[in-house]
Amino acid sequence: MSPCDAPLVSIVLPIYNVEPYLDRCIESVVSQTYKNIEIILVDDGSKDGCPRICDTWALRDRRIKVIHKENAGLGMARNTGTDNATGEYICYFDSDDYIRKDAIEHIVGCIMETGAELVTFGFVSVDARGETIKSVIPFTPKKIYKGDEVCSWFLPNLIGVNQKMSGKYNLWASAWCFCYSAALIARSGWRFVSEREIISEDVYSLLGLYVHVRSVAVLSEALYCYCLNPRSLSHVYRPDRIAKLAQFYDACVELCDECGYDDEVRRALAQPYLSFLIGAMKQAATNGGRDGYKDIKGACSSGEVHAALADVNMDVQPRLRRLLLGLMHHYHPFLVWVLSRIKGDME
Repeated sequence: MSPCDAPLVSIVLPIYNVEPYLDRCIESVVSQTYKNIEIILVDDGSKDGCPRICDTWALRDRRIKVIHKENAGLGMARNTGTDNATGEYICYFDSDDYIRKDAIEHIVGCIMETGAELVTFGFVSVDARGETIKSVIPFTPKKIYKGDEVCSWFLPNLIGVNQKMSGKYNLWASAWCFCYSAALIARSGWRFVSEREIISEDVYSLLGLYVHVRSVAVLSEALYCYCLNPRSLSHVYRPDRIAKLAQFYDACVELCDECGYDDEVRRALAQPYLSFLIGAMKQAATNGGRDGYKDIKGACSSGEVHAALADVNMDVQPRLRRLLLGLMHHYHPFLVWVLSRIKGDME
């Protein structure tokens, strides 16, 4: 690929109080083998040393643009990055993670080969020592999906396990495992929703984008390093989390109707909703005390849970998860509470 053919890729890094990890992330981006990039550091009102780190990096690499703003959350920080991006393609990476040094080179190669508006790729989960815990690499029957295939096949399998095929293709509905055409974003007027408005904002935001997508390519390589953080909010009991997840599910179902998606997409929503819910119930059972038990009891009787249970494909669920979902369906909140305290991969 000659320099004249190399598209400019904008890399947006939303930043908030990630001082211990920020240098590692920025280093992985500035060291890319693909050089035609701009790096947009969006300091979302950090209270630690992140603003200083951002400004220092900007002095070292003229491809870096720093934006300091008042804190408004992850989704709004990403949108600020979008508004200031000049590249033909945009990636949104989290600033406490990092990427392979040849990540953008492989992504651009896929774009040049397929002409896709979106490219999705895999990742590895790494622990505090940098050791790989899990590798998630997408494998799909085709490399590129176009036209009606985007919403009829790719989107249901991105959102959750396909209910008809009972297949799983390791697709992941997170903003950071995609590269986006700037023309697509401009044409659709798409923006991220705030996580303060809708929890699990990545799934909701991507759900709203795909009605505009004409083509998406699948790159079967792990290019992103997702760093496990035991202090993450997803690992902490929050009394409002189960109620917010119900709101998320309702909002996604409503968005499906607005976008005109078929029932296959709506049914697929059951899988992420129940996964998020099980994670929240595990925290409620372990750390929530009596309030946690009340939350679980309320979840077992909620309309959202029973709507999702009616759509989920039980045949593809792991044994422990299938047992837990069955107990919820038949309203046994105490047994759900007991099972939620057992260590095991049910999410």
